[in-house]
Amino acid sequence: MSCDHGAFVRSRAGRLRRAMQLTNRFLAASGFPAFALATILWLGGVQAQETHIIYPGSMAVTGFSGTVIRDFEEVLPPGVDRVDETFIDTTRATLRVFDVSRLGGPATGQLVFTRPPFEVTAGQIGQVFAITYDDGVRDGAPSGIANLFAGATSLHGVRIVTSDEEADGRPKRQSRGAAGATFMNGQFGTENGGGPGTIWKIDGITGQVSKFADLDTNSGPGIGDVTFDTIRRQFFASDLDTGLIHRIDANGALIDKFDHGVAGRPAHGLAPLADDGLGMDIEGAAFDSEDPDSWGYTQDERRVWSVAYHGGRLYYSVGEKAELWSVGVARDGSFAGDPRWELTVKADKDHAVTDIAFDISGFMYLAQRGLVENRYDYSRFADTGTGEVFRYWRENPGDPATESIWVGMPQDYAVGFPHDNRQSAGGLDLQYGYDTGGNLDASVCTDTLVKTGDKLRDNPELAEQLAGGGPLAVHGVQITPTALVKPANVPPFGAWLVDFDGYFEEPEVEGPEVEGHVGDVEVWHPCEGRAGYYEQIPGPPVEKKVDLILKPRARTPVCTADGVCTFVIDIINNGSVLYDGPLTVTDTYPGGAPASSSFGPIPPWTCGPSGPGQFRCDNAGIVLSPGASTPIFVKAMMPAGYRPNTVENCAEVKSIPGENDLTNNRACAKQRIRHSDSGKPAMRITKMCSGALAGAAAVTCRITVISTGTSSPTGPVRINDAATLVAGGRPVQIQTVTPDGAEWTCGPVPANALSCQIPGAVMTPGTSRHFDVALAANAVFENCARGSYGPAPGDDVVYPIGRACAQGGGASTIRVEKTGDAECRIGQLCSFEITIANDGQNAFSGPVRIGDAIGVEGLGRLEGVAITSIDPPLGCAPEPATLPASCIANLTLGAGESHVHRMAVVIPDDGRLSDLQGTVSGQNCVGVLSPDTPVRGAGKMPSQDPANVQGDRGKAYACHPFNIKNELKKACSQGLVMNGAGQCVCPEGTTFRNGQCSSGGGRVIIPKPKERCVLLKGQIRTSDGRCVCPRGTELEDRRCVSSDEPPARLCKLLPGQIRTKSGDCVCPRRTELRGRACVPIVKQPTVEQCTIRGQVHNTRGACVCPRGTEVIRGACRRAQAECAPGSRLINGRCQPIIKRRCPVGTVGQYPDCTPFRRAPTLQINPNLLLNPNILQQPRRRPRSLQ
Repeated sequence: MSCDHGAFVRSRAGRLRRAMQLTNRFLAASGFPAFALATILWLGGVQAQETHIIYPGSMAVTGFSGTVIRDFEEVLPPGVDRVDETFIDTTRATLRVFDVSRLGGPATGQLVFTRPPFEVTAGQIGQVFAITYDDGVRDGAPSGIANLFAGATSLHGVRIVTSDEEADGRPKRQSRGAAGATFMNGQFGTENGGGPGTIWKIDGITGQVSKFADLDTNSGPGIGDVTFDTIRRQFFASDLDTGLIHRIDANGALIDKFDHGVAGRPAHGLAPLADDGLGMDIEGAAFDSEDPDSWGYTQDERRVWSVAYHGGRLYYSVGEKAELWSVGVARDGSFAGDPRWELTVKADKDHAVTDIAFDISGFMYLAQRGLVENRYDYSRFADTGTGEVFRYWRENPGDPATESIWVGMPQDYAVGFPHDNRQSAGGLDLQYGYDTGGNLDASVCTDTLVKTGDKLRDNPELAEQLAGGGPLAVHGVQITPTALVKPANVPPFGAWLVDFDGYFEEPEVEGPEVEGHVGDVEVWHPCEGRAGYYEQIPGPPVEKKVDLILKPRARTPVCTADGVCTFVIDIINNGSVLYDGPLTVTDTYPGGAPASSSFGPIPPWTCGPSGPGQFRCDNAGIVLSPGASTPIFVKAMMPAGYRPNTVENCAEVKSIPGENDLTNNRACAKQRIRHSDSGKPAMRITKMCSGALAGAAAVTCRITVISTGTSSPTGPVRINDAATLVAGGRPVQIQTVTPDGAEWTCGPVPANALSCQIPGAVMTPGTSRHFDVALAANAVFENCARGSYGPAPGDDVVYPIGRACAQGGGASTIRVEKTGDAECRIGQLCSFEITIANDGQNAFSGPVRIGDAIGVEGLGRLEGVAITSIDPPLGCAPEPATLPASCIANLTLGAGESHVHRMAVVIPDDGRLSDLQGTVSGQNCVGVLSPDTPVRGAGKMPSQDPANVQGDRGKAYACHPFNIKNELKKACSQGLVMNGAGQCVCPEGTTFRNGQCSSGGGRVIIPKPKERCVLLKGQIRTSDGRCVCPRGTELEDRRCVSSDEPPARLCKLLPGQIRTKSGDCVCPRRTELRGRACVPIVKQPTVEQCTIRGQVHNTRGACVCPRGTEVIRGACRRAQAECAPGSRLINGRCQPIIKRRCPVGTVGQYPDCTPFRRAPTLQINPNLLLNPNILQQPRRRPRSLQ
């Protein structure tokens, strides 16, 4: 695969080189031997700067380590496939620990580049999937730093090799079982004594890797999952070979095991099922590395994928049907023997649940992973694109009609940007919260969900929006607030993304798509001392106690400048028994009622006012274990006239059955509020952008300044306004500015930033003033305004008002629909309905152009169609009286609001319809566009494809097809009359003879039949004798000419074709139409002659150096690593240069050393003894060190 390497690998080397350069300068200046300390820095300086590798919030991720073509400098011999010479890269990481404490800004679906992660390579531990943390207890005492544990896996493929048959120094890859086969290096860490049942330990302080435990019965399928019981300090691990769940003590010794197939299934009325005893035999002929069914997995009905300890029970998932079970954990840590079926996941696809997590509110999170695969070319390890992430919670009250205690229909999350947003790779965990700037907030325990996924940003339809957020081929972790369940965050622009390995596929380089290369994710988020922390405390039984505690707290010490105060109400189970039932909390403000108050999370809470200044929140059902808590977030907007210096929020939780101590059910919290003293000004700024309109070159945003104080501000009030694109951050031009009065003074436009000001004297208490800005509407932007007032005369203090932002631009938010009668008759009333709706999140108010016309097949657009009524009127001045019509109306629609206008018209007989017999197709089309949009296709029939007719305006254009019918009264030729049966006969008293009616001597001449119409150029004659232009053409200058917008026809799908949104029949990607069927494209690359030694041909036929090599001195060679001064490259690693010297007392170059006669250590000059003044010479002062 051709890749661009990520930033975190380069940055590590860059920082190291800079550190060495600075060190060498210092050492050179001080005279210290430079090479010694530089070597120390190179070998251990970077690690020595950090005291440990795991911190609260550290995110560990597993994944496939990658591949390499070993020891190959020459071109591959003819007939040798490079895939056969590709092996696991043991030098790259299969486990990384990321620092995600600072994500660099708000979530916009962008790729986040973190600091270089701590890495554990495949050469150390092989391929791993499941990971977990312990509690960091070392030598019986808490250290505050957890250790990390990882289990061997087959979910990233199984690779086997045999001995070197070609004597080329490399083992031979095998896809089928073969005698003497062994696991490839880097598969299970066999080089360090590991195997498919090994659980590895990574020390959280030093990063040292060691073998923790071994499931000796595992023959190759590996470990399903690992979890840690913090109460009894033990581990649980699932074995994919036998289906057993093993209990392991804190030292890695296997204690006990639980067999779900035998002991669990009967608890739900299922027959017991023992392990089939089959294992993975890589030397047997039945083994196929590309067929997981031959790998020795235990039967699906007893196969335990994921395990998670929570609330005194061990939860685990079983099989591809994704059944969730649990079994109790006794006080001594053993299995309690009470297995319980919890639920069966309801999903579109039957995929295994490979990870389970619980938050502090009792929500259960599940992650699916697609079916296990293993491509020989290392490209695909799982069937991705259908894996989902779910959130369940308990029914409350329980529904007796359902067997499960959990809700029947879970919530799910959008994972990745591809269609359906189902890119889960099977790993998830809870993380602390993040603020709006992307900074970790460790005061919130489980506010964020992290989940692994493949191709997280790969969606060509959103490529333009995603372009500013980094590469599209991201395989790693998506970080999302837990509250953003579907339909919110679809597509997930409210998420941050972290890539696992920092390599990104180049879209122009063809090759197999990578799938299933990312594994599990775990976050160390200790919550001791924080709201919601709960752990059972082992010990003797305690007396049952029912008690709830309510503890409100202010989220910040001071309310915001515009009077917004925020609180958190924690309801804690202070009893000794689990509470499972409803909760009611009342919220009051003794110091004065707020102007408004909002609560969350909703659901599970339902909140609303219960009286003046009083609010009530109800939770229909919640589960609180002893010590557990649940929060309610309160946001109160205090009125402008609120005078106290603090805002007091008091809450009370209604007592529950069995609760006796009610003294702790009510509590209050205070927050200081910034408000102006008497005679002091206070200002507030708001921003709102109108919805986007199709064809509009600009979107209008309104900035409003409100005086909320008790006096006018002194000095001018200034507003600085600017906008940037959400995707990419480029500035958006402000085209025009429209103030609401002459008092405003604004800078010149167009400009990327605008400054407007208004005299403070105008802003008397309660005054609201605004100005509108028009911004380019090509893409979604965020428009932010900052305000300030001052300085007063003789003062230099400027007081900030605050900041307000709103989003606008992008696709049209105005949608139009057209409905009406299915058939209209000439000369009679025909009714149509026009629905205009605002699908945006902001209100829309402004002028729009409304166009309406009727077209008839073969005739083009009808002119002079009389409008008899429009109810209610469109708002045009004047209202249109005939169709076609084009007028400008002022449209006002709130977010989600729609208007319906009923129009009645009369289809005229304009001469072209006089010969119409039977029915003809027509359509009535309407568009709601920007008022300055030019009208295209005037006088022509509207197309059946609104996207083609109006330039891809989509939902702002709609058509209603209908039939036009003309009923002609039957008439008789001259001389004939119609009888009661509708037949033409001669008048009474005459007879028809010789082609005429005659009576007596008179004779009635029957006129000749009417002559047929004359066909003009291009016309055709209909079955009723009419001369019309063919479909898609119209009559112009006595000839049929093609219209600009031919009506769309549905093409016929050939074998393998698909239909696009525009109605075209095309072959899928990487196929072509050949012989009336779609077949795969087989490209024959142009193979150029390689002139540089060592080059190979890529899939396009170009000559390139193999991965890990580059052109050096006219040949592909491995780049020499840069070593520090005083060290050199030995076996690919920098080692210090150790020079042997001759021993003391010898001279020469080692080992040729020759003894020499030592000179006296002290020599006296006789002349000094003869000098009588030697003792009178002044002493020199020692030179001070600079």
